[in-house]
Amino acid sequence: MNHKTDAINWKQFIIKCKVEESSNVYSFYLTPLKAGMVTLHKPGQYVPIRIYSNKSNEYFSGNFSISSAPNEDYYRITVASTTSNQLENYLIAYVEEGFVVEVGEPVGSFVLRDNNHNKVFIADSLGQAPLLSMLETLDLKETLSEKIIWISQLDSLENQAFRTKINYIKDNCSALQTHVFCNSLENGNADSHIYEGTVDLNKIKGWELDSSADYYVCGSSLFTQKLQRFLNKQDIKTSQLYVENTTTSLN
Repeated sequence: MNHKTDAINWKQFIIKCKVEESSNVYSFYLTPLKAGMVTLHKPGQYVPIRIYSNKSNEYFSGNFSISSAPNEDYYRITVASTTSNQLENYLIAYVEEGFVVEVGEPVGSFVLRDNNHNKVFIADSLGQAPLLSMLETLDLKETLSEKIIWISQLDSLENQAFRTKINYIKDNCSALQTHVFCNSLENGNADSHIYEGTVDLNKIKGWELDSSADYYVCGSSLFTQKLQRFLNKQDIKTSQLYVENTTTSLN
């Protein structure tokens, strides 16, 4: 996801709310300082963000997936603390409610297609953010004819971002099934929809690969490449496979 900073029409937004999703993942609700400045995004898109640091006397810029359904009031972005990304770490460590940031227009071609195909969402930890925007959008539909499969890869169940949001949608949407793959599981886990190890679609109980479904895959390049190779071998057509690598770099 690359976007030239000199071509961006920056608008001022305020951090209305900062929510801890897990021990190292936070969501920020961004509302405009002036009414009418929220452009309706397509589910799956991201926004460029720029912050001026008085501490270092410089701008930090990056792209962040919108994790909320399209609406006219705010964008929700979701950020993970890392050891290498200055902007992510600055947001989590120093940016609080009331802080003003600059936001560009939503961009990106990794978007939810407007059709009635069954949908399979597959993501690693923070790759869930744009897929959650898609899931919330589907949940708002008056009638939902398609089946939805949500498959996520986590480091641990205790540090699961979006758990409350996804479980709420699941409890109110009979079309949604969720499956979690976890790198380490505590002994005695009895949930049949939680699996130990990395994502392996062949391990999912009671579900077979749907050749007519649309597949949305988001995560690190290693994660997406592995899933893309597997799905290609299963004869999933290119027209049914949508892939996005997570990055926050701006050029």
